[in-house]
Parts: sequence; C-alpha cells; structure tokens
Amino acid sequence: MSANHTFTKSERLCSQAAIDWLFDGKGLSFSVFPLRLVCKAVPAGTAAAPLPRLLISVPKKNFRHAVNRNRQKRLLREAYRKQKHPLVALATEHCLAITLAVIFIGREELPATAVEDRLGTALARLIQQISPALDHETAR
Repeated sequence: MSANHTFTKSERLCSQAAIDWLFDGKGLSFSVFPLRLVCKAVPAGTAAAPLPRLLISVPKKNFRHAVNRNRQKRLLREAYRKQKHPLVALATEHCLAITLAVIFIGREELPATAVEDRLGTALARLIQQISPALDHETAR
C-alpha cells in the first residue's frame, strides 16, 4: 500500500479547542444526505500545508448500539482514505490548512458503496465551494 493511501493520527481532528473552533458557526456547512459537512479552510502560513484534518461523528441518537455507530465510522474513514487526494492536492496547491467534520445524519445503515458514493459527492462539492473563493483571492 502506498503512503498516500493512509489515514494517520496526524490527519485526525482530536483537539477540543480545534473542534470548538470548527463549530463556531463561521465555517462552510452543507448536507449531502445522509452526511453533513462542516469545514474551515485557512492559510497554513508555512511553506508546506499540513494534511486536511478530519473529524467523523455518528450520533448515538441515530444509532443506539455502539457496534452500528462504529461500523458507519469505519466505512466513512475508509471512504475518506480512498477519496481524499483531490482535497489534499487543493490544500497543498493553495497552502491551506483544511479542517473538516463529517457527521452521519441518516438513521439507517448504508452499505460501503453507498457511503463511498455520498462522501465522494460531498468532497467534490466541498472542493467546488472552496476553489472559487481561492481563485477570487488570487485574482486580487
């Protein structure tokens, strides 16, 4: 397996302060059912942009049993691992620090193919929404 098809600890959003900052209401937020994405992209300030940081949440309200929540989280992590490359390229190209939360808002379990499809659609939409803002700033 190549090194760029991994999902390492440094890519996971763990800090409570960073999570609070992400959910302060000033970021980009949208839904691609059954997923809700919350994102902030800020200039990295260093020569090399860090990898996008990801938080995955599956609420207990929607999946009462931990085994079901953990399965959906595992499927989301795997789908992100496979489809993160355009997001990483965008962050590297524009030297951005991207922080992203993926929240599973559906009430029924989805198979792996459906999760990959929905997350792929959501990431494409995210890139589409981040890119025009970047192009507008570089045109100044």
